[in-house]
Amino acid sequence: MPTIYDVAIEAGVSKSTVSLVINNSPKIRPETKYKVLTAIEKLGYTPNIAAIELTTKRRLNLGMIPVTNHDSPKRTDFDSIDDNYYHDVSRGIYDVMKNYNYGLLTEQFTATSANSDKLPNIVKTKRVDGVFIIGGLFDDSFIKNLLKVKIPMVILGRTYPNIDSVSTDSKFATYIGVQYLISKGHKEILFIEGPELTPSSRMKKEGYNLALTEAGIPFREELVAKSEFTALGGYLAVKDALTNQNIKPTAVFTSSDAMAVGAMRYFYEKNVRIPDQISIATYDDTILATHAVPALTSVALNKDQIGRQAARLLLERLRNPKKEVENIIVPVNLVERDSVRSI
Repeated sequence: MPTIYDVAIEAGVSKSTVSLVINNSPKIRPETKYKVLTAIEKLGYTPNIAAIELTTKRRLNLGMIPVTNHDSPKRTDFDSIDDNYYHDVSRGIYDVMKNYNYGLLTEQFTATSANSDKLPNIVKTKRVDGVFIIGGLFDDSFIKNLLKVKIPMVILGRTYPNIDSVSTDSKFATYIGVQYLISKGHKEILFIEGPELTPSSRMKKEGYNLALTEAGIPFREELVAKSEFTALGGYLAVKDALTNQNIKPTAVFTSSDAMAVGAMRYFYEKNVRIPDQISIATYDDTILATHAVPALTSVALNKDQIGRQAARLLLERLRNPKKEVENIIVPVNLVERDSVRSI
């Protein structure tokens, strides 16, 4: 089995230079790094991670922490929180991290008032050098606890003052979805918004209102219903709105694909055909959108790109803790499928 000494001889450099390349040191010139990486690939050398941890005092693990605001039932239950956001962004993280010597540990964390003084175990036990905070279902106390232990972090899905983040312009994403429905002739559009805890819920409602205003359509509060980010939430929100409010929407726009699937179940039970009798568009573009029947028109958040950008930010933060904070907004696009018709 080749050793670090064999790599140094093959590349014509010192052992310490090979070590610096392995640890992605910015001090190494590109041509030297190329020679070392070429030698590593030629010899099939695998770094001894345990030895690197021992000499550098770093764990060489990064944590992925999907955050929720309540303990979820089984993933297959109708009232479970859709965790496709985590799976989709993690693909982008994996795509970048496969080129580095870091391992990835995952721990789901419930950020509630009951846990306001707690930390994820992988952080508390110092098993990771940095963390990806995935999703926006947390309050200030969660972030303040992480800041106290001074762990490098990147937030995916929302912004937070003075912390690196990669997110979506939720207002614009909702705006283009509702604008699309309006372009198809729909004027009475039921909007299903998310829980108040997430800043994105407020931004989505603003996007909905902006699209209506630009089209000269009056805003009506009875056409806005609140829901958790679950299929059951979407089902109950639509049921309540259509049962208790004097409204007859021709279209529905939901704040997540899971909500849309819940709404679709309600319409199925009531023998309301989609899109013949009512149209549905949604925000997220997860696997649920493509598997639904009919397939859902959805605003794609390009979450693999969110993951790749987040991985880049965390690696840069680890190399340079004092670098300027970055808040990246990843572009969105509308994916037109079969759930909307023109009227």
